[in-house]
Amino acid sequence: MSGDMEKDFINRLRDLRNRVNTLSSTLSGDLLPFLHEKDKITFRRLPDSESKDNDVNITTTCSCLMALSQTNKLSEFYLKKIQENEKSENKVGKRTSEREENERGREKGEKSFRKVFDYEDWRSSGLLKMNAFTTTIVVRTYGFLIDYGILEDENKNKLIHKGHKEEWDKISKQKKDSEKSEWNYINIIDDLCKKIPDNFEIKNYPPTSTIAYWFVDGLERAKTNIAEQIWKDLSNWISNKLYQQISYVESNNDLLMDPVDLAMAACLCAKLRRLAENGIIGLKSDNLKNLPTKPELCHGIDLVFSKQAKSGIWPKYFPLFHYPDAGSNFCFTFEMLEAVLNEFGGDNTPIFEIDGALKGLEKAVKWCEHNRFKYNYNKKDYYGWNSGGQIESLLQRKPESWATAVVHMFLWELDQVLTQKIENKLLDKYNAIEPSKEDIWENFIDIDIELGNNKNTVKKIFEEEFIDKYKDIQNSENRTKKLEGSISALLFGPPGTSKTQLAKGLAQKLKWKYINIDPSNFLDKGLEQIYIRSNEIFEDLKDLSFVVILFDEMDALVQTREHGASIDITSQFLTTSMLPKLADLHDNKKLIFLMATNHQERFDSAIKRPGRFDLHICMGPPSAEMKIEKLDSFRVLVSENMKKKLGELIQNGENKKKFDLFTYGEFKSFLESINRIDSSNLTTDEICKQIKSKVKDFENTLLLRDDDLGKYKKCKNKDNEGDEEFIKNFVDHDILDGLNDVKLKKSNYLRYLADKKESKIQRS
Repeated sequence: MSGDMEKDFINRLRDLRNRVNTLSSTLSGDLLPFLHEKDKITFRRLPDSESKDNDVNITTTCSCLMALSQTNKLSEFYLKKIQENEKSENKVGKRTSEREENERGREKGEKSFRKVFDYEDWRSSGLLKMNAFTTTIVVRTYGFLIDYGILEDENKNKLIHKGHKEEWDKISKQKKDSEKSEWNYINIIDDLCKKIPDNFEIKNYPPTSTIAYWFVDGLERAKTNIAEQIWKDLSNWISNKLYQQISYVESNNDLLMDPVDLAMAACLCAKLRRLAENGIIGLKSDNLKNLPTKPELCHGIDLVFSKQAKSGIWPKYFPLFHYPDAGSNFCFTFEMLEAVLNEFGGDNTPIFEIDGALKGLEKAVKWCEHNRFKYNYNKKDYYGWNSGGQIESLLQRKPESWATAVVHMFLWELDQVLTQKIENKLLDKYNAIEPSKEDIWENFIDIDIELGNNKNTVKKIFEEEFIDKYKDIQNSENRTKKLEGSISALLFGPPGTSKTQLAKGLAQKLKWKYINIDPSNFLDKGLEQIYIRSNEIFEDLKDLSFVVILFDEMDALVQTREHGASIDITSQFLTTSMLPKLADLHDNKKLIFLMATNHQERFDSAIKRPGRFDLHICMGPPSAEMKIEKLDSFRVLVSENMKKKLGELIQNGENKKKFDLFTYGEFKSFLESINRIDSSNLTTDEICKQIKSKVKDFENTLLLRDDDLGKYKKCKNKDNEGDEEFIKNFVDHDILDGLNDVKLKKSNYLRYLADKKESKIQRS
């Protein structure tokens, strides 16, 4: 794909995601009016559904709980209702922390599910008690609440269902050898698994891929193992079902084909393959031979999209079952699409490589935009979607809470898939580097810095501000998570002080990808396109999550606007242009960005304010002791004898001061030069003499020459003043800028001393 085509494709994905985000932003507001008016924790199906005492709509409440937990809105949703109730009752709750407030909301969500689980009569619209449909929905909801941290995993044996318990007690009385006296979550799973797939039958309707998929999805999310033989039976059944439906759809057998059932069969096969490949919840790799291949599964999904109606949804084919009180129940289009995105939206089976998938998803979103209902009942507005299962409510344009929840689940999954695809494209575009297997962080030679009156080191600060906080965050698991704490740093100091190595080491330690951005990225389409490229680059960076970005050698693009500095209008405009972009990138809180410069004093002061860079870190040469301690990090093979002599040399104060000023690159070159000394026939004194001679040679070419300080003191007539006091009073960039002596004004050593005073932490 050419560069322009790639750009157009990314923009197409972004446009679709923007439409999705507009729709998905209404989730909490859509579901809030449907809350049961008496218990205020479960949900009603329709705006005019009655709120009866001790009545729970099991499947409706489960759908809403799954949508709220999946989108990380459950705690916020219930907390909002709590606060509304307190306000209406003129109750002012005790002020608590944000964490405690979220916990109040989470507890309400947990209470809602427990009311569902404890409800005696697991039936839906006239179905038999404990039917496979209602039970499977409850099992899947439990999986969602475990997966998203609402419930704790160890509660499986403590969830007791009264309805199942009563049925089990009847059986237990007839079986003397039975010691069970209660029916918990594990018992329910075991019962469903006794006869696979026959136990997925509902009122004499044959078992369907949809019910089976939801059951296995619940098991995976709750990390519940079942016996290997059950997995084999399930794999054989669903594989045959998939091949059967592929043949029906391929041959356009209108009497027997069911593309929705084909999609759910493909989703279940894909899930079983992934679980078997990773050895999860009892599946083994041997099970793969019983399942269709990935190309076959993708072909199945391709066939599914070929049968999509122009409206964006799929026609109704065969029902899952028939409600005695409400008519036939079909798999809603967006229940199917949510499963397709969940199973085919990852890197291993990318949905956008399936013909027609992107166009089909665009059509589905268009349906959501055009079929969102508003209905007023009892002076309250209800918004959402209707599945079309009941003609009367559809004609009256009444939104259904469960259908609304399902559409939001689809939208959330689509947003995640689009975001990941966009990110993958951008990571390729900017040549992102995978986390290094080499321990860059361990090999990085630490640097002493001063923060005010406190001494510290660069590695300790980075560990405290970045690594300890973010080391457990991985992109694929935390796409909606924002970073809390420091997320940026300005690295400044002399050339050759390992700024790039520090950035790469941070990425390696976090196990995040690393991207280097330099002026060539802004100028790759010519100077006249620099503003456009600046907009493009920062727009791209805002679409990345959990990567480390290094803006390297950016001095020319962020020069000062003050003091009448003579810079070209392009650089001046770009400086102004970059200020809000850096602030936006910082506010986005999705990645860590560092900016490296050798001349931070030339940076526009606005760029250095809080809200753009949280840390200002002066990068100088490592101390002589650190250089000797980490000698292996220079990757120069130095004999043990030479190492010993170097260690002895820095014991001398004057020698130590000289070695302190060697940058990383200079010290490496120095090691290479002494490594060429043939010490086999030299005495110890002769070896020391040779090393001192090399030090003398390098002194004349060092970037940081401390004799500049003596010259500057003489210039200021402060020869007798102590170095520390003189540096405190006379060494800063403003004073140095006013010097007439050009050499002193540009002295790398004096500028470095001025830089050392400007390290700070300034979180906004």
